[in-house]
Amino acid sequence: MPGASSKYGLPEPGDSDEEEPDRKPSKSEEELAELQAQTKELFDKVANWSWGKDPETDYRAQIWLAITHSILFYKREEVMFWADVAIKVLMDDEALEGDRTAASISEVVEVSRETKTRRADGSTYFQVTYTCLFPEDDLYTPKVDQDVVVRYRGEGNRQKRDFGKVIEVIGSSVTFTRTIAKGSDAFTPNALINKTHIPTTSKQAALLQLATEIAEAWKTPLNPAPQGPAIMDLLMRRPPKLKDSAQLPTANPEDFLPAVVEAVQSLDGSVLAIQGPPGSGKTYLGSRTILELVKAGKRVGVTANSHSAIENLLEACIEAGVDPELIVKKQDEGEARDWVTKKSNGPVVTWMKNQTGAFVVGGTNFFFSNKDVGQHRLDYLFIDEAAQYSLVDCMAVSSIADNLVLMGDPQQLAQVVTAVHPGGVENSALGHYMGDHSILPSNMGYFIEVTRRLHPEVNHAVSWLAYEGKLRSHPSTGKYKIDGHEQGLISVPVPHLGNSTSSEEEARVVVDLVERLGGKSDSANVLVVAAYNAQVDLLRLKLDEAGFENVLVGTVDKFQGREGLAVIYSFAASSSLDAPRGLEFLLDRNRLNVAISRAKATCYLVFSETLLESQFNSVAEVKAVSRLAGLLEIAAK
Repeated sequence: MPGASSKYGLPEPGDSDEEEPDRKPSKSEEELAELQAQTKELFDKVANWSWGKDPETDYRAQIWLAITHSILFYKREEVMFWADVAIKVLMDDEALEGDRTAASISEVVEVSRETKTRRADGSTYFQVTYTCLFPEDDLYTPKVDQDVVVRYRGEGNRQKRDFGKVIEVIGSSVTFTRTIAKGSDAFTPNALINKTHIPTTSKQAALLQLATEIAEAWKTPLNPAPQGPAIMDLLMRRPPKLKDSAQLPTANPEDFLPAVVEAVQSLDGSVLAIQGPPGSGKTYLGSRTILELVKAGKRVGVTANSHSAIENLLEACIEAGVDPELIVKKQDEGEARDWVTKKSNGPVVTWMKNQTGAFVVGGTNFFFSNKDVGQHRLDYLFIDEAAQYSLVDCMAVSSIADNLVLMGDPQQLAQVVTAVHPGGVENSALGHYMGDHSILPSNMGYFIEVTRRLHPEVNHAVSWLAYEGKLRSHPSTGKYKIDGHEQGLISVPVPHLGNSTSSEEEARVVVDLVERLGGKSDSANVLVVAAYNAQVDLLRLKLDEAGFENVLVGTVDKFQGREGLAVIYSFAASSSLDAPRGLEFLLDRNRLNVAISRAKATCYLVFSETLLESQFNSVAEVKAVSRLAGLLEIAAK
């Protein structure tokens, strides 16, 4: 979009926002260009590569490219973030109605103003505080302390922007501040846009250092890839290097723990993967393995994409028997924790420095890529939910530890990226390591083949869909039942035409199913999942009207990690022509897997009767419909 790139960078408070026909590149664009110049020599190594002559050398060249592109990853994401903000500045109010990070505002009233001083140069600017009203039931819900873009219509009827912060939210009433740029306070704000963006400086620096060190050791992809560090085994998809054996210990299918512990303790500057489908107990395995490492005097890191996932594994470590006084994590003000907490990175680093023996430290990729944290190497880094943990983030944190342990399941949802990233660096860490395999090869780690969540009838569908029929239910799962309802997959075809992302017809069926499942008396046992946000909003409205306010409704993305005795999945779209993102999205294997595997006993598939009669635009869409047809065949039995 012309002009959209003019607002990518982070400005100083009070900076001008004037549109200029020949505006210079923004800060983030300039930084991306600088990185591209720095990586030119690395790209030149494969610029004239003769692809197709030798698969082995071709793969080395691909990994060389992945390492090089990883240096640009974070800056590309930043550029695209600001491009998205710029587009929202130019959108009209009607277009913003369906947006979850922006909304138009009304009844804007100035309540105060202050004169502020910039620390950089001592110049002054105005900060104005306003109150406003958000539209009722708007999809964007601002939060206190959230940074926002304040949009307004300036001279020449052009949409322009300032920056501000939300300071209070009471119902639909929002109070926010606005940093004034060159008289912009003459124009009333008309929209707020979420501007939450976490700087990736530490991760960028860690990646650049890692890539440089690997390139210096490798010289050229014509040479064999370096044996170390551990991240090279992940990138090259090499089996784990073990100290005393050429092969991984054989696991007992009924008890994987002894083999996993032995394998992890035997790692020799390498990587081990544990693929844990829903309900297979990977958190149990991870925490008990960490306990044994602590007993052996090892220093262990725990990371994941979210604080909740990290803390879940730390809690499991304490449950397993790890002394809470040997566990530390940076913790902002909030709920008290059983382990040692520090308010910032500095005190955590000091704590690590003062330890004379084993310990466990939890943190996000921002923490483990921090330069000061990196001065205190670990023996092991456990990456939970590694199928949602980006390959680039894994590379950025990998230098902290001698060995990497990946835990997760690529058959679940992957991490979302906004920019286009060549070289395969948009993949997850575990997704890259497993490549095209649905099941982790036995020489690369452990596929935990027993689920303790899914009733055998539900598991039959999940195992067929995502695990090559190799996932089986533990005998104890037979107890998961709902009185008066069958167990397993149940198809509920609904006649409707012309629906795209929401369906009134399916919503009525869903409400009826919730009532039959006892949604009022035991709402925790029912999860309602929809393919699209618009259907989620419609279902929320209809369920509330019917008195089912406590029944949870959300997209597949929201419910990853949740479970209930019964799941109702609403597809909403009438046909492939109506599905806005095509059948590849609607019937994506991973999304279907996550939706169905939330159910411990019963999963209802609510879908259009004409969905299977869709016109196909690609082989991928044929495969997608075949996927649904297979599930419906299982349901029919």
